[in-house]
Amino acid sequence: MKQNLSIQTITRAQTNKIILVWSEQSKRLDYLWTGESKRWVGLIAALIENFFFGASFYGFNALIPPYMEMGVFQNLCNGTDCTQQERMFGYSYLAGMMCQLCLVPLTGLLMDQIGLRVTKFVAISILCIGSLFFAFTSASAPYLLFPACMFVGLGSFASLFCNYNICSMFVRVRGLTVSLLTGVYDSSSAIAFFVSQTYPKVTIQTSFIILACGTLIYGSLMAVFILTQKEEDMVPPGQNALESPSTEFFSVRYVNTAMVKL
Repeated sequence: MKQNLSIQTITRAQTNKIILVWSEQSKRLDYLWTGESKRWVGLIAALIENFFFGASFYGFNALIPPYMEMGVFQNLCNGTDCTQQERMFGYSYLAGMMCQLCLVPLTGLLMDQIGLRVTKFVAISILCIGSLFFAFTSASAPYLLFPACMFVGLGSFASLFCNYNICSMFVRVRGLTVSLLTGVYDSSSAIAFFVSQTYPKVTIQTSFIILACGTLIYGSLMAVFILTQKEEDMVPPGQNALESPSTEFFSVRYVNTAMVKL
């Protein structure tokens, strides 16, 4: 028993050492790019990411006709009655929504325990896998649609939560930046519509493989150059109470001062 305890102690110490070394190495990435331009580029980049690689599965209804043409769940049709087939599409979407909303607290736990940057890498990996599941859903593998919706739902939401920390770089207009990121994220349902409209000239498989690769590449760049290792490091030094003049126009203090002058 003592031997088991000693092995566990050694293993735990090694794990803590690995985490410490990783944190120190990751911390160096925080200083690759600093300055006023970083937060503006970060915000624009986050908006682009949220639209193209966000909640595309929100537009799942647009994908149903192409998948039906491909014969997904076709075996559930009974003559002219395809009610069961349509229900399976609805069940897969419901599974994605439940997974997204029920498991999202894990995102916050990961951000607190292993850091913001690592959580971003985990999120985009899950999102990439989900997109690949969408790509390889076919008549012979229809049930891949369930993990596809679940992975894309969870991964995209986790990625959005990581991007929310960019709002900390805009102290006075944090509410505005949060609403912008959220609005663009929800608007990404249009991507599913674009995918359905390009079918069959561009196959579903090709479209989602492109989305999967784009998610991985774009998300990795965001994690390395924009996000920091810890959430609190996203706030620029000295800007907790006072922000630079670049967003002064949007602040309540500026508006009140202007009204007094008038």
